[in-house]
Amino acid sequence: MRQQAFTLIELMVVLAVAAILVATAVPSFSTYLTNKQAASLKSRLTMDIRSARIKADTLDETITILPVNGDWDNGWQIRDSNNVIIKETLLDDLKDVFTSTHPQIQFDRYGRSSNAVTIDIKVPKCSGNNVYKIMTTTLGQVSTGDSTCS
Repeated sequence: MRQQAFTLIELMVVLAVAAILVATAVPSFSTYLTNKQAASLKSRLTMDIRSARIKADTLDETITILPVNGDWDNGWQIRDSNNVIIKETLLDDLKDVFTSTHPQIQFDRYGRSSNAVTIDIKVPKCSGNNVYKIMTTTLGQVSTGDSTCS
């Protein structure tokens, strides 16, 4: 009776093909994760900006969003008119991801912003349309957009 099994050569060929497939998939997966990180940062900051605007209107006071230690890459804080931190979002291991036209976003008790602000989010090694913009108008409207990585 003859047994059927794989030879060592057949097993090595299968392992070599699998290694090639993994080697080509890892860079694509890394890019995918990087792009998802940028999208996640956009969503988190946009939600917090909208939440701050609603709080300003609801609490009938000025609410400010400002970067932690003066750098958006460290995260951001939402503070009330008494400078008490309402919410803090800390970010780790980011460098040169955020750029902003203003050092803070401030909503008055009517939900209006003191100035129009644009914040760009671009993570290193991004690809496709994964540079995100968060914009506020002086009326307090918050919108987002995206553009291609360069």
